[in-house]
Amino acid sequence: WKLRCDPISGHTLGQGPEFLIYFQGKDASDDSRLPNDRFSAVRPEGSVSTLKIQRTEQGDSAVYLCASSLTTA
Repeated sequence: WKLRCDPISGHTLGQGPEFLIYFQGKDASDDSRLPNDRFSAVRPEGSVSTLKIQRTEQGDSAVYLCASSLTTA
């Protein structure tokens, strides 16, 4: 198989990962500047979370990563 990657304009060279949302229990803490009318995160089961993007736009193109832990630091 092949992986095709076409560059698109509007990306900042050297820009690192950006922290978006974290959960404490079922409550989301959103420190990002993402538009709340299109980006939402839920954790209804208490352990599985979902990021939902509605009406995607070209600028939403990114690698979205998720990390989870059953314990806290």
